[in-house]
Amino acid sequence: MRDADRDPAMTCPDGSSGTDAVPRGDAVVAETLRARSGRIAHRWAETALFQAAYRDRREAAVEAAHRLVDALAEVAETGRCTDPRAAGFTRARPYLAEIAAARAMVGATASQVGLEVAELCEPLAALVRDHADARAAVAELMGTLRLVAMEAGAC
Repeated sequence: MRDADRDPAMTCPDGSSGTDAVPRGDAVVAETLRARSGRIAHRWAETALFQAAYRDRREAAVEAAHRLVDALAEVAETGRCTDPRAAGFTRARPYLAEIAAARAMVGATASQVGLEVAELCEPLAALVRDHADARAAVAELMGTLRLVAMEAGAC
């Protein structure tokens, strides 16, 4: 198989593409976000970040969480989990700014919002716990999301 014909999401540690190829971690994360978007969005809507920002508007919290899941899936699909300029993060900035503004109205700092964003990591990490590369990609993705959220809250 020529390199140009090889699916970049399927590689072995040595770079080969045999039948035992394992998907890259970011590809696994993207697939998990897409396949489990509803479950993830509902779990995220229950976190302190979304509960505090949307209070008694459960459907609004779930909708906002869905938008964030979709944006992060886009980032993971492109393999740019550590690039805050990735299109998915750009798309997520307005949602994060809205959440940060709601949190700031009740006295939360950008650092507190960053800590609340960090809580979003666990539900996703639990879904990929058996794939070491995916766990690393989740950590990178969510760390960058935390940075983007803190930046959005500072603007």
